Amino acid sequence: MLAADNTLSAALDAHLALLVAEDAPLDWWRQMVRSGALAVIAVYAEGERVASVLWRLDVHGGERCFVICGAASDSPRFDLMGDVLPRLEAMAQRMGCKRFRFHTRRRGLVERASGMGYQAPEFVLLKDLAA
Repeated sequence: MLAADNTLSAALDAHLALLVAEDAPLDWWRQMVRSGALAVIAVYAEGERVASVLWRLDVHGGERCFVICGAASDSPRFDLMGDVLPRLEAMAQRMGCKRFRFHTRRRGLVERASGMGYQAPEFVLLKDLAA
């Protein structure tokens, strides 16, 4: 089951902690949710919250676009991409979105998404410069 839930809770905090990277600390993720810059979809399986998806609306190529900015699951039995992504795509279509986008650092996720009809039209390269 999918449910909108922007409440900062222990369950959401645990999922946000899984998203922490060098360029986005936990406080940044919390602030994005608190400010409404990112919305949250809580994912439940068998009555237990097993994942959180952070998203926003954007325009991509002149079309309304549903953007997943982060997704995390702490359940090894749960397939976030296989179980939830198609449902999110359907939700985005109902919202009038013509495009659906997500960014990832995981090459395996890129390969799997390619098999689901996604394309990787660009790669983002990052270099830290000395101050």
